[in-house]
Amino acid sequence: MVVQLSAAITVTEASIEHMPVSLDPSGNIDNAPRDFTIWGLQGEEDVNGVLLGNFTYSTSGPPLQSLPVYNDGIFPLVELQIHSNHGDSLFTCLYRFRVHGRQQHH
Repeated sequence: MVVQLSAAITVTEASIEHMPVSLDPSGNIDNAPRDFTIWGLQGEEDVNGVLLGNFTYSTSGPPLQSLPVYNDGIFPLVELQIHSNHGDSLFTCLYRFRVHGRQQHH
């Protein structure tokens, strides 16, 4: 998933959210994302993005998990690549993905 930001920013943090296990009738959130990467992109055709981090979403943690990003680049787009989930063989469900950072003023 590629997100066009409202302005080019230095990304400082990303947040990913899934439904709490307590709200699932089956008590199972196997469709929650597990391993994922976040990339900074300069444009829609950018195939050489900058890796902002490799992360793992924990189903035993809070539903909203914030992830620090360490990079000095300035990006107008951010890509989220989900590589695995917690066991669902049919699909991965993502409730919310947020990008936080500092806007660069010229």
